[in-house]
Amino acid sequence: MTILSSIILFYSCKKNKEEKKINQPLVEIKNEKTPNLEFLWETDSVFKTPESALFDNARNVIYVSNVNLNPRKKDGNGFISKLDKNGNIIELEWIKDMSSPKGLGLYGNTLYVTDVDEVISINVETNSIIKRYPFTDAGMLNDISIDRDGTVFITDMDTGEILTLKDQTISLWKSNIVKPNGIFVEENRILIASADSKFTEYDKTSKEAKVICNGISRGDGIEIMNSGSYLVSNWKGELFLVKNGTLTLLLSTKEKNIETADIGIIKEENIVLIPTFFNNKLVAYKVNE
Repeated sequence: MTILSSIILFYSCKKNKEEKKINQPLVEIKNEKTPNLEFLWETDSVFKTPESALFDNARNVIYVSNVNLNPRKKDGNGFISKLDKNGNIIELEWIKDMSSPKGLGLYGNTLYVTDVDEVISINVETNSIIKRYPFTDAGMLNDISIDRDGTVFITDMDTGEILTLKDQTISLWKSNIVKPNGIFVEENRILIASADSKFTEYDKTSKEAKVICNGISRGDGIEIMNSGSYLVSNWKGELFLVKNGTLTLLLSTKEKNIETADIGIIKEENIVLIPTFFNNKLVAYKVNE
């Protein structure tokens, strides 16, 4: 196990070995000072390039999107998995008939999924696809976040755009963004984690940008904790806590070549869910802030 040996920007981290529960974690970090991570569980390598995880609080299950190798190819081999909250597989190929599913967003009984150049809506009660929304001139649709009124916000990493899906109509919300990936919609602003290392907020009315912090080189997933702090993943293998514009590194698996893709959260328990992409696992940690 490698100990991180440098201080980058405003964050720092100490890590030691620790044994927890059923499996050995990929990387464990313990810091006498908060915040720190406590390993809970990890699945076997049963997934096919898992990209995004989402906890469904109403049904007490986790959804995981499986790209199945190529994130831009319309090959029809992608699927969504369903797990219980302890990481046990309920149905590995729960919803099929898609190509490279990525971002996940839930509104009521409808699960929205990005799939290369379309958004797919799924009824989680009937376990069936409702509708497909093709996006003309899409590059690679990536993450999803849904407003309180049901407006679906989508990032297109290749075209540098934020798009919306509302009342079955697709619209451009913002363009000229450098490789936007993760998105998190709040009442008055939209948060974007992108490949240019910036974690940025956009005012929902003016659409003006303000950089919250730098240093997340390939920003991916964004989640908010009960405390109001944010968890943001760097796809190359890092997880950060962002509080008052300051980064704290919680986890690094870069030296093991294990990715940290689009994270999910069990918010009431402060549990972060990390899809490991090519490592084909989902890993859960308790965040002690």
